[in-house]
Amino acid sequence: AGKGPPATKAKLTPPPTPILQHPALEQAQTLLAQGNCRDASLELRNLVQRIPGLARAHYLLGAALVCRRLPEEALAAYRQAIRLDPRYRSDARVQEDAERMLKLPKLRAEALRFLGEEVGAAALPTLLRVASRGTPRAVRRSAIALVTKHGAEKQIDWVASLGLDLREGTTCAERAEAIEALRKLRDPRAVPLLRAARDERTGWFGRQYKNWCIRAQLVEALRELQALTPAPPTK
Repeated sequence: AGKGPPATKAKLTPPPTPILQHPALEQAQTLLAQGNCRDASLELRNLVQRIPGLARAHYLLGAALVCRRLPEEALAAYRQAIRLDPRYRSDARVQEDAERMLKLPKLRAEALRFLGEEVGAAALPTLLRVASRGTPRAVRRSAIALVTKHGAEKQIDWVASLGLDLREGTTCAERAEAIEALRKLRDPRAVPLLRAARDERTGWFGRQYKNWCIRAQLVEALRELQALTPAPPTK
């Protein structure tokens, strides 16, 4: 077995209908249900070699390979399943497994490309989640580009996304850019994020402000956004 994220808890979907059936499919699914992923993958590899056009076999092979922590091979199997039967684009297990692969540095770009191009519009809820709250920044930016390609950038939670940009920015310039973008949103939800950045400390015994180089921008953005927040009623 290779290294990869643990198997997802999403259930295997029933096969789309109509579908070509084969006795080995039932046997492989039984093995998967028993947690015998190695034998299931061997059975399915043999099956797709004999009948390469059997979409269900590729789908189950992908699930078995994720179980064995072989994510690159699993992604290839899922890709083939979708090409043979596009209905697998909407499969929860396929999308959840691909999203979990984003945590693997060597597979992030390929998993995002799979979601954006192979799964397509069906992956939009997943891509929106990654664009809003995914980490690291490079993954979030790539997801934003894919969401924008689908014309759904207004559905991104920009406060959450830019808040992560502010927290994860490695230079003063990057963090200052995030502050300006948050300020332009004019959304009071950004106030706690800006306060946290203003007060964040680092160094020995937390004596140094982490964001001293952008403190003026933080103070100005806070002043502007706090003015949009109605004062609490007096008792």
